[in-house]
Amino acid sequence: LLRDANDGAWTTYTPTITAGTGTFTTVSATGRYLLAGKTLFLQMRINITTNGTAGQSVNATLPASLTAVADTTINGRAIAVSGKQCQCATAATSGTIVIVNYDNTYPGSSGESITVGGVIEIT
Repeated sequence: LLRDANDGAWTTYTPTITAGTGTFTTVSATGRYLLAGKTLFLQMRINITTNGTAGQSVNATLPASLTAVADTTINGRAIAVSGKQCQCATAATSGTIVIVNYDNTYPGSSGESITVGGVIEIT
């Protein structure tokens, strides 16, 4: 059940994390959101314990099967290993955020933590 912003409380959720190519050996994530009409305020943290064969991008689901409008971009940062700024984008009517480094390289590695936050218009 999605909470409305009228009650002012953020709701926690667990994003599903996948890779653009390959698979993670060990990855976890936590997230929280606030929904105000068609505006989604979102924060999440992704912890890659063991990268495995994952590559290309880190992909994270939005809460409760929400879908974003085309080409929404929010920000992130890899904070444990590289310190690189990340760009996070959604495809048209997608329920997934695609995360890459600012220079379009893969942001993950074993031991990396990625934080993401921003505002997304949902359909």
